[in-house]
Amino acid sequence: MIFSNLLSYYFNFDHKMFVKFAKEVLGVSDMSCVFKTVRESMQNIDLWIEDEKHVLVIENKIKSGLNGKTGKGKTQLDKYYEYTQKYIKEHNIRKAYYFIFVPDYNAIHLCDSDMKKHYKIATYSEIYKFFKKYAAQYINDKYFADFLSGLQKHTMMLSELRFSIMRSRFLEKANQR
Repeated sequence: MIFSNLLSYYFNFDHKMFVKFAKEVLGVSDMSCVFKTVRESMQNIDLWIEDEKHVLVIENKIKSGLNGKTGKGKTQLDKYYEYTQKYIKEHNIRKAYYFIFVPDYNAIHLCDSDMKKHYKIATYSEIYKFFKKYAAQYINDKYFADFLSGLQKHTMMLSELRFSIMRSRFLEKANQR
């Protein structure tokens, strides 16, 4: 939830940069600079980004898997897909795109072939590389360095992350003496 809020904030920080992110990371090449971002209110979708032609549905899966199936065998991804397809027809929106953002340590597999067709997985390594590459664009935001550091932690495998935390705690204690 925290990273979904942070991503929403930085996507809205500079709309031109989000358009670049959509193109370079998500493969959506004709996003408009005029869009709205909705957090957790469209059927509990983590991030809903909409311009006049597109809807981007983003499910963020930090330390979490795909939520269980309903009695009809549908997952939360099915629910989001069905809702969005109905929405774009009702609002004359050309296309919807579906993404799952996953830390590198969270091996999510899309078993359902329909979900494989509709959803694209974007790793935190890809997201981190983008924000690191364009860090100068966010220089006026005093929290950006912390955001970038947080993203980087999700690019590591769990063993690397644990080692990194252990090492920093050790060095902190050593420096206190």
